[in-house]
Amino acid sequence: MTPHDRDAIAKIWTAYHTSHPTLSSSFLSAFLPTSNYTTMLETAKQNPFFVLPLPRPATSDSEVGEVLTDSYEMFYVQWLFHPTSGEAMPPSPDSEPMKLPLTSSIIFTPLEEFKKSGEWAQPYLVMTHYPEMANSHDLVLMRGEITPVAAGGPVGSDANPGFLLSQQQAQLLALALQKFYCTGIELPGEGTQGKAERLRRAEALRGFREKPEEWDWKGLVDMAYGGIV
Repeated sequence: MTPHDRDAIAKIWTAYHTSHPTLSSSFLSAFLPTSNYTTMLETAKQNPFFVLPLPRPATSDSEVGEVLTDSYEMFYVQWLFHPTSGEAMPPSPDSEPMKLPLTSSIIFTPLEEFKKSGEWAQPYLVMTHYPEMANSHDLVLMRGEITPVAAGGPVGSDANPGFLLSQQQAQLLALALQKFYCTGIELPGEGTQGKAERLRRAEALRGFREKPEEWDWKGLVDMAYGGIV
Protein backbone atom coordinates (compact mmCIF):
# COMPACT_ATOMS: atom_id res chain seq x y z
CA MET A 1 0.00 0.00 0.00
CA THR A 2 1.34 3.42 -0.96
CA PRO A 3 1.66 5.74 2.07
CA HIS A 4 -0.49 8.86 2.03
CA ASP A 5 1.32 12.04 1.14
CA ARG A 6 0.80 15.40 2.83
CA ASP A 7 -2.05 16.55 0.59
CA ALA A 8 -3.96 13.29 0.99
CA ILE A 9 -3.69 13.39 4.80
CA ALA A 10 -4.87 17.01 4.88
CA LYS A 11 -7.88 16.16 2.71
CA ILE A 12 -8.80 13.16 4.88
CA TRP A 13 -8.53 15.28 8.04
CA THR A 14 -10.78 17.99 6.61
CA ALA A 15 -13.32 15.56 5.14
CA TYR A 16 -13.59 13.65 8.41
CA HIS A 17 -14.54 16.75 10.39
CA THR A 18 -16.80 18.38 7.81
CA SER A 19 -18.80 15.28 6.87
CA HIS A 20 -19.11 13.57 10.25
CA PRO A 21 -22.77 13.64 11.47
CA THR A 22 -21.87 15.04 14.91
CA LEU A 23 -18.34 16.45 14.62
CA SER A 24 -19.26 18.80 11.79
CA SER A 25 -21.24 21.08 14.13
CA SER A 26 -19.00 20.90 17.19
CA PHE A 27 -15.45 20.90 15.76
CA LEU A 28 -13.16 23.02 13.62
CA SER A 29 -10.31 21.57 11.63
CA ALA A 30 -7.33 22.93 9.73
CA PHE A 31 -3.75 22.10 8.76
CA LEU A 32 -0.59 24.10 8.21
CA PRO A 33 3.03 23.62 7.15
CA THR A 34 5.55 22.86 9.89
CA SER A 35 7.46 26.11 9.33
CA ASN A 36 4.31 28.19 9.87
CA TYR A 37 3.49 26.27 13.03
CA THR A 38 6.96 26.60 14.54
CA THR A 39 6.96 30.35 13.84
CA MET A 40 3.56 30.68 15.46
CA LEU A 41 4.71 28.52 18.37
CA GLU A 42 7.67 30.78 19.11
CA THR A 43 5.37 33.80 19.15
CA ALA A 44 2.99 31.96 21.48
CA LYS A 45 5.79 31.03 23.90
CA GLN A 46 6.64 34.71 24.24
CA ASN A 47 2.97 35.74 24.42
CA PRO A 48 1.01 32.89 26.04
CA PHE A 49 -1.85 35.19 27.10
CA PHE A 50 -3.92 37.65 25.10
CA VAL A 51 -7.47 38.91 24.58
CA LEU A 52 -9.53 38.78 21.40
CA PRO A 53 -12.90 40.36 20.54
CA LEU A 54 -15.76 38.28 19.19
CA PRO A 55 -18.59 39.96 17.25
CA ARG A 56 -21.98 39.30 18.78
CA PRO A 57 -25.34 39.68 16.97
CA ALA A 58 -26.82 43.15 16.70
CA THR A 59 -29.23 44.11 19.45
CA SER A 60 -32.43 46.07 18.97
CA ASP A 61 -34.59 48.46 20.95
CA SER A 62 -38.09 46.99 20.74
CA GLU A 63 -39.72 50.19 21.98
CA VAL A 64 -38.52 52.30 19.07
CA GLY A 65 -37.90 49.53 16.57
CA GLU A 66 -34.30 50.62 16.10
CA VAL A 67 -31.48 48.16 15.43
CA LEU A 68 -28.48 49.06 17.55
CA THR A 69 -24.86 48.55 16.59
CA ASP A 70 -23.13 45.20 16.86
CA SER A 71 -21.41 44.48 20.16
CA TYR A 72 -18.22 42.56 20.92
CA GLU A 73 -17.43 40.13 23.71
CA MET A 74 -13.84 39.92 24.88
CA PHE A 75 -12.28 36.46 25.14
CA TYR A 76 -9.25 35.59 27.24
CA VAL A 77 -6.77 33.47 25.27
CA GLN A 78 -4.36 31.10 27.01
CA TRP A 79 -1.77 28.83 25.34
CA LEU A 80 -0.64 25.56 26.90
CA PHE A 81 2.33 23.51 25.66
CA HIS A 82 2.91 19.77 25.93
CA PRO A 83 5.65 17.37 24.76
CA THR A 84 4.65 15.63 21.55
CA SER A 85 4.33 11.86 21.77
CA GLY A 86 6.05 9.58 19.30
CA GLU A 87 9.52 9.57 17.82
CA ALA A 88 10.88 12.21 15.50
CA MET A 89 11.79 11.05 12.00
CA PRO A 90 15.22 12.08 10.65
CA PRO A 91 15.11 14.08 7.39
CA SER A 92 17.39 11.45 5.78
CA PRO A 93 18.93 8.10 6.81
CA ASP A 94 22.28 9.77 7.48
CA SER A 95 20.88 12.65 9.52
CA GLU A 96 20.32 12.98 13.24
CA PRO A 97 16.68 12.73 14.39
CA MET A 98 14.92 16.07 14.61
CA LYS A 99 12.95 16.78 17.75
CA LEU A 100 9.23 17.20 17.14
CA PRO A 101 7.68 20.60 17.94
CA LEU A 102 5.60 20.91 21.07
CA THR A 103 1.89 20.15 20.97
CA SER A 104 -0.12 23.27 21.80
CA SER A 105 -3.62 23.88 23.11
CA ILE A 106 -5.33 27.27 23.04
CA ILE A 107 -8.16 27.92 25.48
CA PHE A 108 -10.75 30.64 24.72
CA THR A 109 -12.78 31.82 27.72
CA PRO A 110 -15.05 34.88 27.99
CA LEU A 111 -12.99 37.52 29.78
CA GLU A 112 -15.70 38.34 32.32
CA GLU A 113 -16.04 34.69 33.29
CA PHE A 114 -12.27 34.38 33.60
CA LYS A 115 -12.16 37.41 35.91
CA LYS A 116 -14.78 35.80 38.15
CA SER A 117 -13.58 32.20 38.20
CA GLY A 118 -9.98 32.23 37.01
CA GLU A 119 -8.71 28.82 35.93
CA TRP A 120 -12.07 27.30 36.91
CA ALA A 121 -13.92 29.29 34.25
CA GLN A 122 -15.45 27.15 31.52
CA PRO A 123 -13.75 27.50 28.13
CA TYR A 124 -15.99 28.02 25.12
CA LEU A 125 -13.45 26.74 22.58
CA VAL A 126 -10.26 24.68 22.81
CA MET A 127 -7.97 24.44 19.78
CA THR A 128 -5.19 21.84 19.70
CA HIS A 129 -2.32 21.50 17.22
CA TYR A 130 -0.95 18.00 16.58
CA PRO A 131 2.64 18.01 15.19
CA GLU A 132 3.28 14.25 15.09
CA MET A 133 3.76 14.48 11.30
CA ALA A 134 5.69 17.75 11.36
CA ASN A 135 8.96 16.13 10.27
CA SER A 136 7.74 13.20 8.21
CA HIS A 137 5.11 15.08 6.14
CA ASP A 138 5.76 18.80 6.83
CA LEU A 139 2.23 18.90 8.26
CA VAL A 140 0.61 19.99 11.53
CA LEU A 141 -3.06 19.22 12.09
CA MET A 142 -5.44 21.39 14.12
CA ARG A 143 -8.72 20.50 15.78
CA GLY A 144 -10.96 22.98 17.60
CA GLU A 145 -13.59 21.66 19.99
CA ILE A 146 -16.62 23.87 20.79
CA THR A 147 -18.02 23.32 24.27
CA PRO A 148 -21.59 21.97 24.38
CA VAL A 149 -24.18 23.77 26.50
CA ALA A 150 -24.83 20.53 28.36
CA ALA A 151 -22.94 17.27 28.17
CA GLY A 152 -25.80 14.76 28.35
CA GLY A 153 -27.90 13.58 25.44
CA PRO A 154 -27.54 14.07 21.70
CA VAL A 155 -27.18 17.53 20.19
CA GLY A 156 -30.56 19.20 19.92
CA SER A 157 -32.12 17.27 22.79
CA ASP A 158 -33.37 18.91 25.98
CA ALA A 159 -30.24 17.68 27.75
CA ASN A 160 -27.94 19.19 25.14
CA PRO A 161 -29.61 22.06 23.26
CA GLY A 162 -26.51 23.24 21.45
CA PHE A 163 -23.07 24.75 21.87
CA LEU A 164 -21.64 27.80 23.60
CA LEU A 165 -20.42 29.14 20.25
CA SER A 166 -21.68 28.73 16.72
CA GLN A 167 -19.38 27.36 14.03
CA GLN A 168 -19.05 30.83 12.53
CA GLN A 169 -18.14 32.41 15.88
CA ALA A 170 -15.52 29.75 16.57
CA GLN A 171 -14.05 30.27 13.10
CA LEU A 172 -13.83 34.02 13.70
CA LEU A 173 -11.88 33.45 16.93
CA ALA A 174 -9.56 31.05 15.11
CA LEU A 175 -9.02 33.61 12.34
CA ALA A 176 -8.30 36.41 14.82
CA LEU A 177 -5.83 34.19 16.67
CA GLN A 178 -4.01 33.47 13.42
CA LYS A 179 -3.78 37.15 12.51
CA PHE A 180 -2.01 37.99 15.79
CA TYR A 181 0.14 34.90 16.27
CA CYS A 182 1.33 34.58 12.66
CA THR A 183 2.84 38.06 12.61
CA GLY A 184 6.29 36.52 12.16
CA ILE A 185 5.27 35.17 8.75
CA GLU A 186 5.57 37.53 5.81
CA LEU A 187 2.65 37.03 3.45
CA PRO A 188 3.26 36.84 -0.31
CA GLY A 189 2.50 40.17 -1.93
CA GLU A 190 1.47 41.84 1.34
CA GLY A 191 2.97 45.20 0.32
CA THR A 192 3.90 48.14 2.51
CA GLN A 193 0.47 48.57 4.09
CA GLY A 194 0.08 44.85 4.76
CA LYS A 195 3.48 44.73 6.45
CA ALA A 196 2.63 47.77 8.59
CA GLU A 197 -0.62 46.14 9.73
CA ARG A 198 1.16 42.87 10.53
CA LEU A 199 3.78 44.68 12.61
CA ARG A 200 1.03 46.63 14.37
CA ARG A 201 -0.56 43.36 15.49
CA ALA A 202 2.84 42.13 16.69
CA GLU A 203 3.22 45.33 18.71
CA ALA A 204 -0.23 44.79 20.26
CA LEU A 205 0.94 41.38 21.50
CA ARG A 206 4.10 42.83 22.98
CA GLY A 207 2.21 45.69 24.60
CA PHE A 208 -0.22 43.32 26.29
CA ARG A 209 2.70 41.27 27.64
CA GLU A 210 5.07 44.03 28.69
CA LYS A 211 2.78 46.89 29.76
CA PRO A 212 -0.67 45.45 30.50
CA GLU A 213 -1.57 48.42 32.69
CA GLU A 214 -1.06 50.77 29.72
CA TRP A 215 -2.52 48.46 27.07
CA ASP A 216 -5.36 49.98 25.05
CA TRP A 217 -7.93 47.71 23.39
CA LYS A 218 -8.96 50.45 20.95
CA GLY A 219 -8.26 49.36 17.43
CA LEU A 220 -8.25 45.70 18.44
CA VAL A 221 -11.43 44.90 16.51
CA ASP A 222 -10.05 46.42 13.32
CA MET A 223 -6.75 44.55 13.72
CA ALA A 224 -8.61 41.27 14.26
CA TYR A 225 -11.36 41.58 11.68
CA GLY A 226 -10.59 44.54 9.43
CA GLY A 227 -12.33 44.03 6.08
CA ILE A 228 -14.04 40.83 7.26
CA VAL A 229 -16.91 41.83 9.57
